[in-house]
Amino acid sequence: MASVQLENIAKRFGKTEVLEQVDLAIESGEFVVFVGASGSGKSTLLRIIAGLEQASAGRILIGDRDVTDSAPSQRGVSMVFQSYALYPHMNVRENIAFGLKLAKSSNETIAQRVGEVARMLQIEQLLDRRPRELSGGQRQRVAIARAIVRQPSIFLFDEPLSNLDAALRAHTRIEIAELHRKLGATMIYVTHDQVEAMSLADRMVMLKDGRIEQMGTPDELYHRPATRYVAGFLGAPTMNFLTVARVTGQQAVLESGAQIDLPPGADGTLRTIGIRPEDVAIADTGLPAKVFHVEELGETRIVHVRLDQGPALAVRDRTLGHGDIGREVAVTLDAARMHLFDADDRRI
Repeated sequence: MASVQLENIAKRFGKTEVLEQVDLAIESGEFVVFVGASGSGKSTLLRIIAGLEQASAGRILIGDRDVTDSAPSQRGVSMVFQSYALYPHMNVRENIAFGLKLAKSSNETIAQRVGEVARMLQIEQLLDRRPRELSGGQRQRVAIARAIVRQPSIFLFDEPLSNLDAALRAHTRIEIAELHRKLGATMIYVTHDQVEAMSLADRMVMLKDGRIEQMGTPDELYHRPATRYVAGFLGAPTMNFLTVARVTGQQAVLESGAQIDLPPGADGTLRTIGIRPEDVAIADTGLPAKVFHVEELGETRIVHVRLDQGPALAVRDRTLGHGDIGREVAVTLDAARMHLFDADDRRI
């Protein structure tokens, strides 16, 4: 296990700034997830930690060692790729052992470590197969085994589950979480999938346009997003947003003229109200709206309504169904659960 310290990391490709002034401290044994949209810089940052990309500026420390200019093999890290990167001409045993052979480990050590990780990941029965004979989930386990067997200080995962189907992604996600608990290792994981990020992370780092937008626990980012971008990225369906024309006392007046009660502390800097679907309710009185779509998701139902002369809202509700499409209803917003943002999309 080792800590990771990133100091003022920048990365440019020609005139394009991919990362700008990234400062981040990752504790030994922590599971940190880099999350963000495509192009946010998360994979580039991971590759810089691995040594597969050279930072244009800044410093990287792993433990107490400055590894900014060190080769990947000298950093004590192992990386699991999206594409698995297994050697097709080698069987599973040979793929797992490859790094140890390069390090000139003894045959006894190689056999012992390969056997240990194969048992840990329950792939003992696959050791004599070639990659083409494996399913996607099995290949991913082999890729993880190859990373574990080297006993690195840091594990790096670059969108490792994106090639798996939904059910297998969920299962493998749990396996990775269990693996972290068993090893107690420092893990850095990149994904654009918010469910993966929130279910795995001790701490999430949300990136946008090459900068850290917010970092904290999944609970902190979900319930107290620092910006509208973070608020809109997390949650399925996404947070509802209402544009405020002006604030009058403790009420916001929307562009449609509708008035909404505000929580204490709201002021004239308010420009956007955010509220999650679970904090909107169908009621007898409230804002007039019309149902225009219903999503039946089994464990929950999402009712989509459009406010009178206003925007659409998603509502978690099980009282309405497909037969209510076109129905006139009223909705209420829980003022205590509102997220308020100013003109710069920063949290008020």
